[in-house]
Amino acid sequence: MIALRQPGASLMVSTQPAGADIRIDGQLQDQQTPASIILKPGIHMVTVEKGGRSESQLVEMLDNTVFLRIPLGP
Repeated sequence: MIALRQPGASLMVSTQPAGADIRIDGQLQDQQTPASIILKPGIHMVTVEKGGRSESQLVEMLDNTVFLRIPLGP
């Protein structure tokens, strides 16, 4: 028996401080930071938002784990 799975990679997102909302390509995710999100290969826009502050970053997903740490403090 062969198990098939969707191609994808893990995006590990963390912020300082934790507890930020996460948007991937404009879509709000059901998790807050820190989070692990499976994404299809390709380039994605990651936006984190907390306390009126927002930061965005492009990430390229291949078949590996990408660690993304985004500071939101002053």
